[in-house]
Formats: sequence, structure tokens, C-alpha cells
Amino acid sequence: MVKLNKQVSVTGACVLTVDGKEEQVAYMNASIPVGGAPNISRAIQNVELFNTNKEEVLKDFAAFDEYIYSLMETEETKTAE
Repeated sequence: MVKLNKQVSVTGACVLTVDGKEEQVAYMNASIPVGGAPNISRAIQNVELFNTNKEEVLKDFAAFDEYIYSLMETEETKTAE
């Protein structure tokens, strides 16, 4: 028997411009199974830039989380009744 699972996956990156060059500071990933709770993860890729721009990076994390939680209300991720 085949059991199928559907989920929505989202990725994001926190990118800052340093000396005219874009630098990726952190990576965000989330998966939302239909009718389930989201799994959100983050990876800081440049600790030095994170430490000097912590407030901005944390705002990006919060915006990503907000987006993921808003997706939970869409028809794609709701359990069919």
C-alpha cells in the first residue's frame, strides 16, 4: 500500500549588502504538512555578519516565520474535511 503525504516547502535567505557586495548571512527552511504543524529551521552561515547585524537578521527571521504561519491558513495546507 502506498501512503502519500503532501506538504509545502519554503526556503529563504537573509542577505545583506556589505561594501557593495551581497553576502548571505543566514538560511531559513520550513515545511508545512497538510493539516500539520510547521517545521521551521535556520542556519547562520556568517557568524561575524550575524553578530554585527543581529537586529536586522532577527527581523528577517520574524518575517519568515510570519509568512510560514500565514501559509497555514491557505487551502493548500488545510486538512480536507
